[in-house]
Amino acid sequence: MSVISLAIFVILGIIAFMVFGRKVAEAMAVSYLCSLFFALIGFVSLAWAFNKSTKVFLSVVLGGMFLRFILLGAILFCILRFTNIHFVSFILSFVLFYFLLQLSEIKIVLRELSGN
Repeated sequence: MSVISLAIFVILGIIAFMVFGRKVAEAMAVSYLCSLFFALIGFVSLAWAFNKSTKVFLSVVLGGMFLRFILLGAILFCILRFTNIHFVSFILSFVLFYFLLQLSEIKIVLRELSGN
């Protein structure tokens, strides 16, 4: 997993807690865990698909992106609708962490594909 995203999470979490308080730091923690969950799904599906045919690999990549997008919407809806999470902090930190973890996923895909 991306050590950089974890380091950014820890640093920003400490700063957010000291400057903005517990609610903002909690929102950041929940957003990081959600982002990490989606990254893990991506890593597991890609690891399974790497040694498959090109058709299967592309189906896993594209289908996995679609399914993660649908699941993302459902989870975000539930978190924001049924919890008392600080909305702006959650969304901004989610976008940041999701982006960082997606970069890690892309880097792994490119490294694996260049090795084959």
